[in-house]
Amino acid sequence: MSKVIKISNGEVHIREIITRGLKKTINKAVVENAKLQDDGSVTGLGIDAIDRANDAAAIGMTEKIIIDGKDVPVSIEAFDNMEDRDFELVRNAIKEIDKKVLPNI
Repeated sequence: MSKVIKISNGEVHIREIITRGLKKTINKAVVENAKLQDDGSVTGLGIDAIDRANDAAAIGMTEKIIIDGKDVPVSIEAFDNMEDRDFELVRNAIKEIDKKVLPNI
């Protein structure tokens, strides 16, 4: 079953579950360039890491994208070509599903 997110020129169908494999992919995207320094600080956890994690989540959670009535392949390019507010709708819907799956402890 998927959740349909209406965007300005179409819709995005996202899965209503997050698999363990996808969580691992998202976590890897976050820490991919992280480095522990001698003083105990961590570098490499900037905006690029957040973008990689958001891309991994969007790709992994999306079943279908319809733009202007046509199916569009699920890809980073498809999301990069969306209006930012449309991508935020998708990202927020994914965050809500994540909250349901893994409640804060």
